[in-house]
Amino acid sequence: MKFKTNEASKLFIKELKKLLEERGLLDSLDSLALDMLQVSVHKYIEATTVLLSEGSTYTVTNSNGEAVFRDRPEVKQSQLAHIEIVKLLQEFGLSPASRKRVKDTITVKEEFDPLAAFLGTKEVR
Repeated sequence: MKFKTNEASKLFIKELKKLLEERGLLDSLDSLALDMLQVSVHKYIEATTVLLSEGSTYTVTNSNGEAVFRDRPEVKQSQLAHIEIVKLLQEFGLSPASRKRVKDTITVKEEFDPLAAFLGTKEVR
């Protein structure tokens, strides 16, 4: 399946596939999970982009004429997408806890956190 997703999510999946192939962790049956991951990354990026530009709250006026702050819908969307991403990365052995499970079955050259690398919080090797 191919979805219309942003370029950043496509690049993320491309780099992740490369990493998984290099480590011998990619199977032909993984394409659906990678598609799901790409959609989740897309949703996370889209929601986070709105939050960064618009803020996490908006103001409405209640029946008394007072301003009330409400969370933007994107707050919940980004949280749910983040949970999906973490769960899917764990399935590929790309979280600290699941990496140990994968290390027990294969030899891994170096540790890699694709989400941290994508977000620019860790150097990509």
